[in-house]
Amino acid sequence: MKRSAILCLTIVFVLFITTIAFASIDDDLAKIKSAYESGNIDEFKK
Repeated sequence: MKRSAILCLTIVFVLFITTIAFASIDDDLAKIKSAYESGNIDEFKK
């Protein structure tokens, strides 16, 4: 019982971390896309 509880917590933790990671990546992609559409590529060359 204890082992399955630890496994369940591990899975929840991994899903939580990947969700945060994908959300931040998606946010960065949205910023890059909006900057690209406005023609402001210079801020990414720094």
